[in-house]
Amino acid sequence: MKNNIIIRVSNVSKKFTVDCKESKSILHNIIYFLKKKSNKEIIALSDINFKVFNGDTLAILGDNGSGKSTLLKIISKIYYPDSGYVKLSGDCIYLNGFGHGMNPRLTMKENIFLMGSLMGIDSRNVRLLIGDIVKFSGLQEFMDVKVYQFSSGMIIRLLFSSTITFVEFKKPKIIILDEVFNAGGDLDFQKKAIEKMNQLIKNNICVIIASHDLSLIRNYANKVIWLKGGKIFKIGDPDKITKEYENSNHFIYR
Repeated sequence: MKNNIIIRVSNVSKKFTVDCKESKSILHNIIYFLKKKSNKEIIALSDINFKVFNGDTLAILGDNGSGKSTLLKIISKIYYPDSGYVKLSGDCIYLNGFGHGMNPRLTMKENIFLMGSLMGIDSRNVRLLIGDIVKFSGLQEFMDVKVYQFSSGMIIRLLFSSTITFVEFKKPKIIILDEVFNAGGDLDFQKKAIEKMNQLIKNNICVIIASHDLSLIRNYANKVIWLKGGKIFKIGDPDKITKEYENSNHFIYR
């Protein structure tokens, strides 16, 4: 049912404590070590409230440091809020574009099995899926090459091809994409990746996207949350909000 609430975020706040030590002389650092440390609290999110319904594609928009990734990691249960709660109705898979879960000292084939294991897929099913992964990635000639020898674009191909194939296999109710399409890879592969994500979106799953690509947000999201300073600044129509964001003094086109 379209009106079923799949994600409920209620009064979520999160802060981080950072060490404010300055890099100075060795003597200064020794004295600093013996003294009580000076820490600073940073408010990452403050009183966040929203709902996501079955079949929604929600985009999270905002400048770097606005709290986008923190919010997505809280929804994904990677972080926990200091106050408030998140309720999910269904399995959730979190994807980002920076190669987490891969071991550069393993071969491409070994990394596919590793990522499958981390996503809860047994080796028998990984063997059944590996042909589709390799074909989608276009890296057929590199199966036995260690990943540390790959270019950044090849790593993106491997990461996305593996995770998206495993996602299709697991059929989660919720997919969270944290800057997946901004992390690299050539334009042809990005187009193919977006088409693949579009297929998943049409399967009536719930998708949350954090991206600086405004055209991507306009094409696929039916709702946008604009974060500013860890708070919801605006929430609503993608066309309207992306245009306001683009015209704001804070926007720098990426």
